[in-house]
Amino acid sequence: MRLRWWVVIGLLMAGLGGAGLWWTVTRVWPDPVTELTLLGLAAITLCGLTIPVSAYLNHRFARPGWQKHDPRRLLRQGAWVGLLGALYGWLKKEDALNWTIAAVIAGVFALLEAFFLTRDQA
Repeated sequence: MRLRWWVVIGLLMAGLGGAGLWWTVTRVWPDPVTELTLLGLAAITLCGLTIPVSAYLNHRFARPGWQKHDPRRLLRQGAWVGLLGALYGWLKKEDALNWTIAAVIAGVFALLEAFFLTRDQA
């Protein structure tokens, strides 16, 4: 898939996720299921916002032919950021988030992505 389509998909995901967040906060906030809905919509929105940035950075700094070699890289990198944001939100809700835990979790996700980027470069 071409980079333009990834950018369009990412912006569409971000727009729909942001609209869902707005609707949830303004219409159904006191509902107990709202916490999980907000975390899920925040993950989708962050994933959608990350895909265009990731597309630009991979286009600029990755080796030629990276898109043919790893076609789902942009979606995977966006999903990491969305999952990280949802996990941070859940930990903050439980009052368990501090700078040390945030740095360790971000480091684990960065190491996972580094593993995926370097596993097939032999």
